[in-house]
Amino acid sequence: MRRDGGLVGAGGALDFAEHIATPENRRRLLWSATAAFALTLLAQIGFIAHHVALAEQFLGKFGAGVLVSATGAVTLFGRLYLAKIVDGAPVRRLACQAMVAQLAALLAIGLFPSIPTLIVGSLIYGFAIGHVTTLSPIVVRREFGAKAFAGVYGMAATCIQFFSACGPAFI
Repeated sequence: MRRDGGLVGAGGALDFAEHIATPENRRRLLWSATAAFALTLLAQIGFIAHHVALAEQFLGKFGAGVLVSATGAVTLFGRLYLAKIVDGAPVRRLACQAMVAQLAALLAIGLFPSIPTLIVGSLIYGFAIGHVTTLSPIVVRREFGAKAFAGVYGMAATCIQFFSACGPAFI
């Protein structure tokens, strides 16, 4: 993707993707994306803030440090993988899949507390950590177009960041 939003197609030709926002669906597109990313980032920041304390109960200090480090490494791998596939992927669906994976990981950790569940759940959760912050502006850009991006994403980002700041308190 070029800086102006043009997609590079076959043979290097620019392909300007049509945005899908219309006067009839703009509000639904904006608030559905904003609410989903805000709630997911709220949970994500809460999980990250309490990950060491949670892991320490099962693994001790050293084990918790290893697990949190491994989660960070998987996060890096997840971001690199996302960078490789995002240009050709339906980003709203990709974001939804990342959110569902994180929800499933948190539910498993909460409902089935054990060392294997904590390790696997943390690694699955970690893989999608970078997806939420990376995909929210991409979803808005693709759905609203380059001309409306600054204003629309400014409002969405304000709401997302406000709710994400509450993450450690709620989780």
